[in-house]
Amino acid sequence: MGIRGVRPDQAPPTARIRIPEDCTPDFPAEGCGTGLSFDARKGCVDTDRDFRLFFELSPDILCILESDGRIGIANPAMAQVLGWPPEEIKGTPLAGLAHPDERASMEENLARVSSGLAPLSFVARCRTADGRFRDLLWTVHVPNGRGLLYASARDVSVLERNRIRWELAVDAAPVPLVLCNGQGLIMLVNRVAEETFGYRRSELVGRSIETLVPEHIRDRHRQLRTDYMQHPYARPMGERRDLKGVRRDGTAFPVEVGLTPVEMPQETLVLAAIVDLTAQRQETDDAVRHARALEEANARLARMASTDSLTGMWNRRAFLEQLGVQLQIALRSGRPLSLLFVDIDHFKRYNDTHGHLAGDAVLELVADIMGQLARRSDYVARVGGEEFAVLLPDTDVAGAIQLAERFRMGIEHAVWPIEPVTISAGGTTARFDPDQRELDDRYRSHLLAEADRALYHAKQRGRNRVSHTDDLD
Repeated sequence: MGIRGVRPDQAPPTARIRIPEDCTPDFPAEGCGTGLSFDARKGCVDTDRDFRLFFELSPDILCILESDGRIGIANPAMAQVLGWPPEEIKGTPLAGLAHPDERASMEENLARVSSGLAPLSFVARCRTADGRFRDLLWTVHVPNGRGLLYASARDVSVLERNRIRWELAVDAAPVPLVLCNGQGLIMLVNRVAEETFGYRRSELVGRSIETLVPEHIRDRHRQLRTDYMQHPYARPMGERRDLKGVRRDGTAFPVEVGLTPVEMPQETLVLAAIVDLTAQRQETDDAVRHARALEEANARLARMASTDSLTGMWNRRAFLEQLGVQLQIALRSGRPLSLLFVDIDHFKRYNDTHGHLAGDAVLELVADIMGQLARRSDYVARVGGEEFAVLLPDTDVAGAIQLAERFRMGIEHAVWPIEPVTISAGGTTARFDPDQRELDDRYRSHLLAEADRALYHAKQRGRNRVSHTDDLD
């Protein structure tokens, strides 16, 4: 089974792509992102419309290249990201879009993949239609060794700007900060760490964290680090550990260290905050100053570990931890506890239509409105892309519905810069057996699933609505 493209003149296509897996879509030779059609086998995509929408609505650039690297077909994201209409760029060498300084490197990468190398990812600056350049992360591979190249790309310029902002925040911290990967290799140090240890950051990045530990305890430190990475957790300062650091000149000095796991898509990094205790140990008068520095560093680390970087609200991990705490309090005190899930209606369509910057602005404004409308005792968090959760201590069914309606109406009647935005909300209220004394994670998961079920019901009823599980039973 295959897929054939049809030219406007009904002539046979000049290219035919066949992928002999369970689902075998073929792209047309003409059209560059339009007019896709295919047959579907059982268990695959149900209609040609589904596949066409996937290809045409993807925010990532998708294209198929001839064996010589020329663009055969591209989706509309080529125009959205770089400004090049797919039909105009057909037949152009992909490497021709690269910055002159990077063109040879891109040609080499394409040749390596074309020769049978495993899929390859690389970043290249590519020219836009108006003459600017954007950083794109390309992934290229050869499907089934047939000579064509499949390529996809996404704009990483925003990600790079966010990374720079984060590094600037780390560099401005008043205590030494060192970021390490799971193997203990230093990835980032700030200015205060340079001053404290006497190294330039270029001398530390890529080296083992044991470089900053006295030689006679490095083996022990290496073992402790390995054990910690098995189950990383936020470890605050002030635990009275007898820790030592070593400067570039070999001088050992007492330190306090706080550790914060930083969850990344493919690995867990660890951010270490280090305070030099030399002066504290020498002069009693400095004790208060250092204690204040420790407190501020712990608060900063706690915020970094528990806060969503875009909205400033609690993140999912911090929210789930607080949910466990509040469930135990509700069980022991007998007071009610409710949970809301809130989802922005049609957010993906909004993002695709108006762009990610406009979408981020909506997320920030929704978070701001919910933060203003929530009570001081409530816990509001961003737990997913466009999904928020609210934990409501001392709140029964009626109170949960009332507060959810307050959120819904506040957002519905807010002034939005582009087009109106609404939310749907689903709520549930915890219930315990009279003789129940303990809870486990299964009940927490059950409560989350119930709130999600109520949210789904609100969406099924037409969105911009509130549902509670009591309405469903």
